[in-house]
Amino acid sequence: MFVASCVESGGDRNAIVAQLPQIIGHVQIAIGCCTLSRATGVAVQLTAGDPVYQGDVIETADDAQVGIRFIDGTVFNLSPGTRMVLNELICDANGTSHSALFGVTRGTFAFVAGRVATTGCLTVDTPVGSIRGRAHGGGIGTLTLAALAFAVMNEVHAAEPDVTYLDDDSIAYKDLEHGVFELVTKEPIPRHIIVEDPGETTILSRRGSSVSVNQTANSATRMEELHAARQDVLANFAKEQVPPGSSTPPSTINVLPVQPINFIQTDTLQIHNSLPPLPSSTVVPELFVLRSPPVFTVATGPTEIDTSVFDHFAATSGAFAASSSNSGAALTFGISGGIAGSTVLGGVTYDVSSAGPYGRLYLNSATGAYTFVPDSGAINALTSPTTESFIITVSDGTRSANQVFTIAIDGVNDAAIISGSTTGAVIEAGSAGHGMPVATGTLTDVDVDNPPNTFTVVASPKASAGGYGTFTVTAAGVWTYTVNESNHAVQALNVGGHLTDTFIVTTVDGTPQVVTITINGTNDAAVISGATTGSVIEASGAEPGKLTTTGTLTDSDVDNAPNTFTAVSSPTASHDGYGTFTMTAAGAWTYTLNDANSAVQALNVGDHLTDTFTVTTADGTAQVVTITINGTNDAAVISGATMGCVIEAGGVANAKPGVPTATGMLTDSDVDNAPNTFTAVTSPTASHGGYGTFTMTAAGEWTYTLDNASGAVQALNACDHLTDSFTVTSIDGTAQVVTITIHGTNDAAVVSGTTTGTVTEAGCDTSGTPTATGALTDTDVDNPANTFTAVCSPTKSDGGYGTFTMTAAGVWTYTLDNTNCTVRALDACDHLTDTFTAKTIDGTAQVVTITIKGASDADPDDFVWRALSADGGSHSTPGEAGTDGIAAKHGGSAADFQRSSTADAMFGSEAAGTRVLGDAFHFKDKNSGPGGSDGFDLGNADHGPASSSHHEDAAGSHGREGAQPIELVLHEQHSADGFGVVPDLAGHAVVPHAPHDLMI
Repeated sequence: MFVASCVESGGDRNAIVAQLPQIIGHVQIAIGCCTLSRATGVAVQLTAGDPVYQGDVIETADDAQVGIRFIDGTVFNLSPGTRMVLNELICDANGTSHSALFGVTRGTFAFVAGRVATTGCLTVDTPVGSIRGRAHGGGIGTLTLAALAFAVMNEVHAAEPDVTYLDDDSIAYKDLEHGVFELVTKEPIPRHIIVEDPGETTILSRRGSSVSVNQTANSATRMEELHAARQDVLANFAKEQVPPGSSTPPSTINVLPVQPINFIQTDTLQIHNSLPPLPSSTVVPELFVLRSPPVFTVATGPTEIDTSVFDHFAATSGAFAASSSNSGAALTFGISGGIAGSTVLGGVTYDVSSAGPYGRLYLNSATGAYTFVPDSGAINALTSPTTESFIITVSDGTRSANQVFTIAIDGVNDAAIISGSTTGAVIEAGSAGHGMPVATGTLTDVDVDNPPNTFTVVASPKASAGGYGTFTVTAAGVWTYTVNESNHAVQALNVGGHLTDTFIVTTVDGTPQVVTITINGTNDAAVISGATTGSVIEASGAEPGKLTTTGTLTDSDVDNAPNTFTAVSSPTASHDGYGTFTMTAAGAWTYTLNDANSAVQALNVGDHLTDTFTVTTADGTAQVVTITINGTNDAAVISGATMGCVIEAGGVANAKPGVPTATGMLTDSDVDNAPNTFTAVTSPTASHGGYGTFTMTAAGEWTYTLDNASGAVQALNACDHLTDSFTVTSIDGTAQVVTITIHGTNDAAVVSGTTTGTVTEAGCDTSGTPTATGALTDTDVDNPANTFTAVCSPTKSDGGYGTFTMTAAGVWTYTLDNTNCTVRALDACDHLTDTFTAKTIDGTAQVVTITIKGASDADPDDFVWRALSADGGSHSTPGEAGTDGIAAKHGGSAADFQRSSTADAMFGSEAAGTRVLGDAFHFKDKNSGPGGSDGFDLGNADHGPASSSHHEDAAGSHGREGAQPIELVLHEQHSADGFGVVPDLAGHAVVPHAPHDLMI
């Protein structure tokens, strides 16, 4: 801060301005090596109470920390390895803060923003960016050069240092209004980032000349770290809020748990918003001399020694001494964390005190006199050594120093003080009664180291010191002693005789207490020995069991004849009624089990009942005989569905599912188990035959599932059977076999081989391919392979265009019906499809598809006349003679057929197959197939002209070269030597029109 002083001289007012260093804050706490470099070049080590000035540079070593409070209320905590430059703190004459600029070149710090951030601008400058307060809001923040994180409040109150504004669960603001800061990056084009979320960490990273910014939500662990740092800085903030004169020193600063960046600023930091320097002519330099802190050495504190008993510890007094280089300065002593208050002890007045876990330290702040008053209860409660420490401070008004004052406490376990019942008495059992074998009592204890009335537990009976009995102890101190009546020394006691027994009880800390037991004797009853136990076995089904047991007792008695008992000659019910017993005077007893007893019948294997009966000696000494009744499993009686049936899947690829499961319900009754309770089989389990699996519920419902993949199952045919079985058991193991009948089903054969064929229709001059054949094969799990149903007689196909036959070996033959109109209607390149069905021996069907290809038949325009000729010479029929004696008509007009005006004739000889007049001719059309004909009548026998009984379209052509030929053929032979055909061509052309009948 710059201060101007004004001095009047003469009539003029000349301002003499001195540029002096101005205190802008004080060091509240300094731990380790903290260096302060002044603007004048002077470097000193910081201690608590030192002032700080504008322009100072503060550095902390790797193991050092420092806390600074500035004049506007701003508090900074610098962690180890931090360097901060106090560039600027500007205030006006009224003390109102306007702006502050602090530069951090490395390290970590936490702060509470004071009035600067409220009424002006607080700016923190770093190598990667700057942060400054906005919206006139103070608050709390934490800054590292690795992460810039702010958890801010609008206002900070020293009275509320423990307010939690960071929500560890949802990272919310809680009830406090948060402040706002602006982050400005250091790059060619700075970015302005508003930081207002306490739950975020803003990370700045240098990337060449630019800075990357990453804002991430804080984890719960990070929030805890920020919270701890906030608590530390708030603790320093609160230091100035206590009443004046309290001498409250600052507390220890915890290291902020973040990793600082080892960044060293090599260039001088640019200072923003600095005030312009005053004219040099008005500067009056002044050397600011820094003094050394007081010399302060604390002697070793007292040692408080605890013993095993409850100790009362006396107060210890002394005085702290210090000296100061500041001549005449008054030294003021204090206790870190202490409170002000006047207390008089031993005539000395103390005005500061601080309470620790094991006592309170009182201090006279003016003289350094102290008194430590131990807390006897707390020290006695210790079980091991420890120390009590206080931080003592001293200040000469300018500088301060502090030392740790340590008190050693040698804590040990203190013995408990035990009281209560430490004695007891028991009475030996005798012939007149059972005596009093048990004694009990309760102990109590007080223990400064442990909870009261807490003892070491002895849960299992433990032998006493004398061995005459056993004892137990509860944690509450209740002990129980039980005399051992079988001990020979106890039994040897007579009326008026005594024994003493002891046992030791200890408190939880090991303090022992002896309890003494007096054992009083009684008249001894007879001493009985012999067989005092026996066992029988319940009968079960065909097993008779073992229904009787016997034994012999003996006795010795000082008052009676030995081995003399009270006889029980009639069977007498036992104590529990499970049987009867008899007893002879000589001590032989017999026990007989009542096997009809329902409780006995209810016993299962491993179950037991205990029965007893009592026999007595002649003097009435009783002896209990104990009988163990061993149970036997009574077989359950099972009823219900013990059979079932399933049906194999069949068809193609088992497409017919059959009935693969069978189910049934069993019930059982059992005298020694709950009824209708079976052993559950939850996972499918293979049956005995392996043809399926079964499950069983505890309630008795069984389910059998057929394995359709089994080869044996698949091999079943219709009417075939298999038998499978499985065994279920009731809860006691009684077995029941369930029998399953598996009914077979026909499985479709898998047919392969030739399933298609092709035939060709006969044409006008070719017979075509009228047949097609092929072979089928089949595999069948329940029939012989390659076995088909034979079709011996030609059978009409599905389309009716032909017939088929089939051998048992799978060879099929298809024959085309060339007379079929649809077939004859086919032309070349036309097709028909026909099918027929072949079957395997089990009825599996296979469709065979036949493709019928068409052939060309003659039509009215596609024919050439041919006539038979014996010698191949020229005849009356126009045309050319061939070597085979056939003259072909090559076309022309109707006049070509006329030698006269009326007719033309064709002749033949015997050698060429002469026919007589009157025989029928026919045209053979290639497209109509073999045997196709168009009949007509010849002329009369004398070669006279034959009139036409039918004429086709006269406009048609007689024939074209290259057309399909139509042959003129006789139906039968005769002995006549010639023939003639005289077509009537008068104005008409004879145009045969296959396949229609032509009469000429």
